[in-house]
Amino acid sequence: MLRSLSSPLFGTNTATAGGSLLRRRASTGSGVSSGVESGSEGGSEGGSTAGSTAGSTAGGGGSSRGRGAPGSSFCSSLSLDGDGDYVFLGDEILLTFDRLELIADAKSAVKELVAKERARLAASIRDRTTGLSATRHRLRKETAQLASRLLPDEASRARLQASIAARRAELLASLREPAVVSFGEKVAFMLGLTLLMATEGVLLVAPARMWAWYAALIGPLLATRVVLYRANNFGYFMYDFCYAAQLLLLGHLFLYPSSGPLFRVNFAVANGPLAWAVILWRNSLVFHSLDRLTSLAIHFLPPLVTFCLRWYGDGRGGGLAGSLLPGAAASSYGETGVDGWHDHAVYAIGLPLGVYAAWQAAYLVKTEVISRTKLVGDPELMTSLRWLTRHPGGFFYRAINVFGPKHHVATFVLLQGVYTLLTLAASVLLYESQLAHAVFLGGLFAVAAFNGASFYFEVVRPSGGGGSGGGGGGGGRGKGKGKSRSKSRGGGGESAANGGGGRKHHRHQSD
Repeated sequence: MLRSLSSPLFGTNTATAGGSLLRRRASTGSGVSSGVESGSEGGSEGGSTAGSTAGSTAGGGGSSRGRGAPGSSFCSSLSLDGDGDYVFLGDEILLTFDRLELIADAKSAVKELVAKERARLAASIRDRTTGLSATRHRLRKETAQLASRLLPDEASRARLQASIAARRAELLASLREPAVVSFGEKVAFMLGLTLLMATEGVLLVAPARMWAWYAALIGPLLATRVVLYRANNFGYFMYDFCYAAQLLLLGHLFLYPSSGPLFRVNFAVANGPLAWAVILWRNSLVFHSLDRLTSLAIHFLPPLVTFCLRWYGDGRGGGLAGSLLPGAAASSYGETGVDGWHDHAVYAIGLPLGVYAAWQAAYLVKTEVISRTKLVGDPELMTSLRWLTRHPGGFFYRAINVFGPKHHVATFVLLQGVYTLLTLAASVLLYESQLAHAVFLGGLFAVAAFNGASFYFEVVRPSGGGGSGGGGGGGGRGKGKGKSRSKSRGGGGESAANGGGGRKHHRHQSD
């Protein structure tokens, strides 16, 4: 590697190296050999200066400096390794450089690894960002599709926007109205209280004539409700089961008064799903509200009529056996020709459930087939299902949504069927016990009175009076499955207090 070096660093004898200065054997030169020997004997100064210095270093007995002999700087650059070779210190420097190169290579490898990992993370973030963008785009697309199904054209969207604006204006106007009680509300309150007293008088004096009082009341109430509901987009509520039950009871009273089985069916329906709706839909006794009084009459009067027919209309010298309905003389309420539990299974559960199933099928055909296009095109048209699911998070919404939005109709039908079956079964006890029947009806009236008191003291009074345009009738959903409208578009209607009172407690009165 180095043939000749003539510099102050290596001295003047470097030319005698005879080859590479990195490694030399001990026998390369006589001077070196003798130096080694003399170094092993105690560091003698004989031999060449280079040998003396190297020998001193190897043997450890002489001066390592060679006492200033020529070439001492070169000799000091050599050391003896374990194999007896002289190692030039530059070799160690070269090894150090090799190590540094290895470190540089490792550093480059680490840099490359870091760069790869950074690229991988960047790609992962990019992919996730792309996935989120795709998900966001898909949600926008599905939202647009849903909106297009609910509001298929610009006209529908315009109608909805106009309706929202109109309701907002009505609400603001109602908030600005002075809190006064109108003359119509006073008259409505008086009439409502009079109707209650008249019903109580018939029940106490002539219970066998309760059916006639019911027939005189229910006709005008239903006719008024049809007009008001159609004017407020609530017309489809008139297809609900409670209205079918009214027709069923009127059919028995005027067409087949001597039919024992038909009476049993009416008894089970009236004291089953119809009566329990007073509690479930929170019907209330609010005297100045025609809408609420109508809802209470629809649910409470049929159980009261069947109570009187069951316990006062058979074998007591009056009632339906009198001259008003001549064909009823042969009728014996409660007798069907079948005894025991088989009688209850057939006439209290089986036949009423069949009547309910027939109504349910007809209702689905009407709302899901015949009027489906009309209902989809106009979201303002209200049905029972739409009414119950209009507030996400509510009890009925959670119950109907248990299997997802796609199965709302099926879930609604299933829940109604279970409710009807359970309440029909409970009516058996009422048919067998007059005391239980009387206590049950008393409890229903107490619930309705409590709901009415809640309306008067928690809604009307905090809002300063000005309850509802009860004289005008149904502004709100008389079924009352939710807060009613603040004002009827046809005039009158439910109160701003009930609609805007902000109390979930008054989401009541359903048919």
